[in-house]
Amino acid sequence: MDISCIVVPFIAVVLLSTQVVVWGKENTAKHSSGTGADNSRKTEAGQSDTGTADREEKDGAGAGKKDSGKELEMFQRIFLQKRSQQHSAIQDIFDKYNHEQQFKLIDLLLDKMQEILTESKQTLTGSGFQPGMPFPTHQAIKDSLSLLLENLAFLGDIVLRLPDITHSLYSKKKELREVVRWAVTYAEQTGFYDDTHKKLMNLMSQELRLIKRDPDYVNPFKREEVAEPTPPKKKKEKKPKKKGPRISRGEL
Repeated sequence: MDISCIVVPFIAVVLLSTQVVVWGKENTAKHSSGTGADNSRKTEAGQSDTGTADREEKDGAGAGKKDSGKELEMFQRIFLQKRSQQHSAIQDIFDKYNHEQQFKLIDLLLDKMQEILTESKQTLTGSGFQPGMPFPTHQAIKDSLSLLLENLAFLGDIVLRLPDITHSLYSKKKELREVVRWAVTYAEQTGFYDDTHKKLMNLMSQELRLIKRDPDYVNPFKREEVAEPTPPKKKKEKKPKKKGPRISRGEL
């Protein structure tokens, strides 16, 4: 089964490269040597440089906020493009594969998702980036956060559209369950999801029972019973019964 067309958008390896714009100014101070008048001008220039440095420091802080805002805008734009790819991928899973093929495909995707989320967690926690901070501009942190948000959203699609298969596999993957629980909390606390994806996280959390289900929660894609495909059972050979002495009714 050729699944490359589905795996690629899921893994999110086609990360569009982003150029971080560095805001700042280059200033050079002219120095001269010579008479006492020159030294006096040096002192004045030094005081001027100090003031300029203070202004640049303030400008740099403001520029940092601008950088973060630009990176967030770029992420949101690319995020929606990738979500479009993921929606097409999940529809392909529905339309082009039977139940047994879907089962194998989802198993593969969940394993890859566990790998991606685990790596993202290690990078983000190791970098000290915490939810509530502005969107990162450091490339490695930015990429890890983007991968987490993108793939977690795709997991939401899988869980809600193929709940029976997902539950059958998810229940057996302890490490995946642990990293997903962490990732959902982390992603929600960053505040970078829009309202649509906040709702997606809520519904996925209910489906996976990460949170208590609402009394009226219903997943229309859930079937009553869809079991994991199992190999056909071998028929047991009937052993011939040994005939022994019997008591006839006339003897009683």
